[in-house]
Amino acid sequence: MKNPEDKRVEPKIKTKTKLLNLETNELNGNFVELLGEKIRKDNTNQVRDNTKFHISDMGRCYRMRFLKRLGMVGEPYNDRVLRVFAVGTILHEWLQEQAEQMGVLVGKEIRVENANWIGHADAIIQTDGYKVLYDFKTVNSRKFTYLARGESDEHYILQLLTYLVFLQGGEHKDLQDARLLYISKDDLRLHQPRYHLTDERKDAIMLDMATMEKHWEEQTLPLRCEGWESKYCTYCPKTDSEVVVFMKINQRKDA
Repeated sequence: MKNPEDKRVEPKIKTKTKLLNLETNELNGNFVELLGEKIRKDNTNQVRDNTKFHISDMGRCYRMRFLKRLGMVGEPYNDRVLRVFAVGTILHEWLQEQAEQMGVLVGKEIRVENANWIGHADAIIQTDGYKVLYDFKTVNSRKFTYLARGESDEHYILQLLTYLVFLQGGEHKDLQDARLLYISKDDLRLHQPRYHLTDERKDAIMLDMATMEKHWEEQTLPLRCEGWESKYCTYCPKTDSEVVVFMKINQRKDA
């Protein structure tokens, strides 16, 4: 029992001070900084065929797609966004691996292309003789909740159905279904809505492709995207003068 008359001061534990020192990142060999350097290097070293338009960009900013094919590089992503992309890739590969181990994977990263377009469909899965095209999409839990309630993301749908058009016109005429598989990154909920190639959506695909091909053939610069998409587009910050100079240099190279 402690003596109430004992006035000695208890020694203070300096745990808080130690934690504060860690929080200031005054460390040798900072893992977070090293991780950032690695993912930036990995992103820079990624090889992507930019001689054609990408199906994974269907429905998105016309200018961004035109400049990508021209060979122009957009504004760099920050480390947080690159980490999001990396985790999305890990989840895609995990789903493909699970389907393969279950013996239901017909194909993965199936390449489709023509003179102007190229893409890689995530997976074709067959169960009980029923063959389904899947496109995997990782989203945050807030967006997932909206999607699970019935809201749709039209540019994701256009991507999925464009893959379907290419595949059914080639070696996979027996594809019976097309689905987006949404994965909530925060809590790993899954949602797989089915989409059909209606006349309206087929017309939207044909219009999108024809618009991009016309800009490319005539070498006319599309307008910037507007609204929410412009906040995230890494090409919209490029000024018209920057783009025009780049286009002129590119034309001289091709001459």
